[in-house]
Amino acid sequence: MSEVEKTTETAVEMSADRGLVMMRSRSLWFGLVGTTVGGGAAGFGAALLFGVQAGFSQPLATFLAGAGALSAGILAYLNGERTRDLTKRQHEADTRRERERHQEDSRHAKESALRDRYTAIAAQIADESAAIRQARVYALTALADDWHAFGEDDERQVCINLLRWYLRVPFPENDVPQRSDLPEREIRQTIVKILSERRRRPADDPKSWATAVLSLHYASLQNCALSHYDFTKLNLTGADLAGADLLNAKLTGAKLLNANLTGATLYDAKLTGAFLADSNLRDANLISADLAGASLNLASLVDANLAFANLTGANLSDTDLTGANLNGANLTGANLTGANLTGANVAAVNAASPVSCWNANLTGANLTGANLTDASFIYCATYDETTHWPEGFTPPQPDA
Repeated sequence: MSEVEKTTETAVEMSADRGLVMMRSRSLWFGLVGTTVGGGAAGFGAALLFGVQAGFSQPLATFLAGAGALSAGILAYLNGERTRDLTKRQHEADTRRERERHQEDSRHAKESALRDRYTAIAAQIADESAAIRQARVYALTALADDWHAFGEDDERQVCINLLRWYLRVPFPENDVPQRSDLPEREIRQTIVKILSERRRRPADDPKSWATAVLSLHYASLQNCALSHYDFTKLNLTGADLAGADLLNAKLTGAKLLNANLTGATLYDAKLTGAFLADSNLRDANLISADLAGASLNLASLVDANLAFANLTGANLSDTDLTGANLNGANLTGANLTGANLTGANVAAVNAASPVSCWNANLTGANLTGANLTDASFIYCATYDETTHWPEGFTPPQPDA
């Protein structure tokens, strides 16, 4: 509400109050005067009617004069009461406006201080000193929480976006990476840890970022230690996670389209329903990983270790599994249409349950040089003349 509107509202209220008081004063005044004059007139008339002595007129005149003085005194009191009431209301209105003005000034001051903090942090987050960069990350996290407490979640998102931007900056190239890039990896690990932890907090937690946008697409996280982190349903499209340690990480439903996971450790990782289409998993360690229902079409799994991995219902169409180790993997219902399994090891696949039907689709798959020892899933797989088998291997006939 503007100052003009506030002043107008106060004036209207005071005018209404003044009118009410005046009406009450006039009503009482007219009542008193009417009563006094009416009573006096009635008495005087009665005196004349009943032949009262003319000398009675003087006391009656004195009585009427006294009544008039009393009425005037009462009216003066009421006028004073009205003035005091209006003064009180004016004081209250002035106090309210002053309080509102102070609150508005205080809010502006707080907002200005928050913006100054952001400016200072943004200027130092790219500092050459790793220690200063790390400190700025924590300061930016605290600032995001303060913006939320201030009631401005859009400004909180600005702080979070700056952290996300930091992760998208290409990993610095160093002449001695085993030493000079260690602090940088720690900084990026800190940011990912903060984002992972804050997004899992209840929405009513003052430090929760559950309602914020926390996408990590195109993040540069090579060789970072991210084991046991929770990336459930997180967007990591195009992220560079080459050599990253994702041991037992939770990536259920995560988007890893076109991500670089070359040489990454995904041992026992939870990738159920993850989107890994066109991703690079060359040389990745996926032992015992849960990839049930995952989309791996067009992905590169060259020389990847998928021993004992759960690939139930996974989409492996047109996937390059050249030299991959699928020993003991579960391929129940997996789609291997057009997959390249040249030199892949699928020995003992389905060995634990040799009579179950896996319904794998091997149409157009290249199994040249693949080790199919005990690969009983072959006997329930779908294939045709486009399927390439290892030399000397005779696939089962449809009626076998």
